[in-house]
Amino acid sequence: MCYNKMYAFEFPSVGTAVQSRMGHDGGRIYLIAAVLGNDFVLLTDGDKRPLAKLKTKRVKHLKPLGESEQAKKAFADGTATDSAVRKILKEFSENVKN
Repeated sequence: MCYNKMYAFEFPSVGTAVQSRMGHDGGRIYLIAAVLGNDFVLLTDGDKRPLAKLKTKRVKHLKPLGESEQAKKAFADGTATDSAVRKILKEFSENVKN
């Protein structure tokens, strides 16, 4: 499989909306809930991957969509909820073309 550096991003941060490019969840939109070093992040979508069951994914398999200040603040304060995550991702999903 060819890795396209056009979609790669060097410094993932908490609160960034991303789209999965590889795997069985390809095309699905997530929020980064935590960063595990340079290669891996923990993702949530508030539905199939709630905050209680985060998904681990390689950064190179993700396409960044944008950052949400609301999500950054919620994750930093520890007040993030699944319903808030779904609401934030709904805004990003309206702007994404598959």
